[in-house]
Amino acid sequence: MTQDFVVVNRAVYQIVTRYGVKHFRGQLTKCSCSKVRFDHPDVARLFSKYRFMKFGEQLKVYWSADCGCYHLTTAKREVWQWT
Repeated sequence: MTQDFVVVNRAVYQIVTRYGVKHFRGQLTKCSCSKVRFDHPDVARLFSKYRFMKFGEQLKVYWSADCGCYHLTTAKREVWQWT
């Protein structure tokens, strides 16, 4: 069984289901490069899992040395099996 939540510095990020619809709960911020910024890789992986559960696309986590944070790759309508 996998966890659908991550706690980082007292902030809780989680995947919740309301009325059969998946939602991501947690504060997300935009980076200066216009992508979503993740300061912790576990939060990025959880958001990737959420995107797979809701939209059927898996985004890989990578470290951006230019931005100093984690980002997710852009999926061009590719459907993978979430791992």
